[in-house]
Amino acid sequence: MPAYKDKKRKTWFVQLRYTDWTGKTVRKTKRGFATQHDAKAFEEEFCRTAGKSPDMTMSSFCQLYLDDLSTRRKANTVYSEECMIRRHILPYLGDIPINQITVSTVRNWQNQIMQAKAIYSKRPLSPHTLRNISVCLSSILNHAVRFYGLPQNPVQIARGMGKAVAHIDFWEVDEFNKFIDAVEEKDYKLFFTILFSSGMRLGEFLALTPADLDFQNNKINVTKTYNWKLKYSGPPKTETSVRTITMPENVMQEIKAYLESFFDPPDRVFAAATQKTLTARLAKYAARAGVKQIRLHDLRHSHASFLIHSNIPPTAIAQRLGHKNAKVTLEVYSHVYQASDMEIAEKIKSILSCRQNDVKNE
Repeated sequence: MPAYKDKKRKTWFVQLRYTDWTGKTVRKTKRGFATQHDAKAFEEEFCRTAGKSPDMTMSSFCQLYLDDLSTRRKANTVYSEECMIRRHILPYLGDIPINQITVSTVRNWQNQIMQAKAIYSKRPLSPHTLRNISVCLSSILNHAVRFYGLPQNPVQIARGMGKAVAHIDFWEVDEFNKFIDAVEEKDYKLFFTILFSSGMRLGEFLALTPADLDFQNNKINVTKTYNWKLKYSGPPKTETSVRTITMPENVMQEIKAYLESFFDPPDRVFAAATQKTLTARLAKYAARAGVKQIRLHDLRHSHASFLIHSNIPPTAIAQRLGHKNAKVTLEVYSHVYQASDMEIAEKIKSILSCRQNDVKNE
């Protein structure tokens, strides 16, 4: 079909007719193109996309993929996928038809991504991030194989990149105490104390409402998570993330006093905190206290490490953290349990030494 000139707007437009997935004939008009060439290029690409042909570009196909994903997955997941696609896939592969993405193309793309650096820290992407990006591209191409006639997924042949295990760091109790003593701002001292003593994810903490706080029984009900980028509260990460956390009484009393300090309590209890301000203050006061720098999420890991070294059963830790089961806890914190295993060996050694001394004395 030809492109038309809109004399009033001084732009170009196209009128399209295609058959949608239900078999219905649909008419579509797209306006606002600066040139006739742009209008015809859109028409050509749209026809490939509407016809579900594997020769559409990666850029066009990713939009189809995200549209489909948005009807089946949580908004947080769709947003994360969209960010990875925009930052790490389209700049390299966006203009290539998906049926021309070969194993060699994927390997070259991987080599470039492994040389890339994070936007804010300017550090190389972590192995965990690299793996997530690779899985994202593989999911996109799997979608093309299943529903759009792509013969095969070249990522499966090229293999992935990175590692599944995320970086985990944590503070011991004495390190946290040094840190919290260095925090001058009363509100932020409370925020960090809650994160360390509850093991909540940051989104769970930010989503808390007054109704989630049970001051009579010193419990916090985790029922949702807050996405600070999308600015909304939605379902938690997993079904098992919905849980009740018993808190120290003194911490709950501090939360109560904090809430009562408002003339009009906020819809979200800790709306005054943001991921950005918490991250900045965590780094600031860690440096002042002379303890190693960790991420906000590592406060959750610090809580888990404290529970492990306190000999709390893995099943109880899993329930408190919102893990699916104890197996997940053991896998995530396997390195911490290895350290505990060394402590067990030392205790056995001590017991045996005492026993040998008793035998000698006899």
